[in-house]
Amino acid sequence: MLSKFKLLKPALMMTLVLTLSACASKESVKLVGEYAKQSAKVQQTLHSMYDSADEARVNAVLAGAVRDGIPTRELGVELIDSQGQRAALDSLLQYSKALHSLAAYDFGADIDEETAELNSSLVSIADNPLVEDVTQDQVRIASTAINALARASTESSRYKALRQVMSTSQPVVNSTISVLREELPAWQAALQYSLNKELNLRTYLLNNPNRCEEINDKRCVTFHHTLEERMDAYRKAYQLKQTLVQLDDQFAKL
Repeated sequence: MLSKFKLLKPALMMTLVLTLSACASKESVKLVGEYAKQSAKVQQTLHSMYDSADEARVNAVLAGAVRDGIPTRELGVELIDSQGQRAALDSLLQYSKALHSLAAYDFGADIDEETAELNSSLVSIADNPLVEDVTQDQVRIASTAINALARASTESSRYKALRQVMSTSQPVVNSTISVLREELPAWQAALQYSLNKELNLRTYLLNNPNRCEEINDKRCVTFHHTLEERMDAYRKAYQLKQTLVQLDDQFAKL
């Protein structure tokens, strides 16, 4: 369900900034590109985690509706509001992609477009109410460095400007990562609750095939399964159980 990419720690950003000295080599810039690519993978993984939480919540409600015979017009699923988290992730992804492009060897033709993307990503983070610690002053300082990068005309000045961009944008990026990390336990708890609820409902239905004979409820539905259908139902329950068993380890790697 969840990918095994780890969230890059903020300390890695500082390491890369220190590596990118004014006389940096192309290998140092390549390191920046690798950082950006890994960051993009992490951000995409978190998007998938939010999707998994939504899917699990829906499945739990549907399993309950099957047990209780609820008509479709009465179905209702209240999803967790992840708009702020997703917007922050999109901004980080935009930042990472622009940084990756700016660290490429064939730097030049698209510099105005990429620096504009870089600046836009930081402005978006500052405008996101979820990330309260980011200030407009921090973004203005980073924007100044980004403008200097856009004007860099030599390879050495480009390395120096890129280092300055990463250094000045570091507080913005780190604050965003910290907020997302702090919320991971709550997301894990929500996902775990929904998975457990669906598993319990499925197990109840499997273990009580004749329940309608004992329940005075016209909405109760008796299920008639073939051997293969019943095996598939047990297989799904087993998969849910395995997902729950692995959940702690998967979140620990985020």
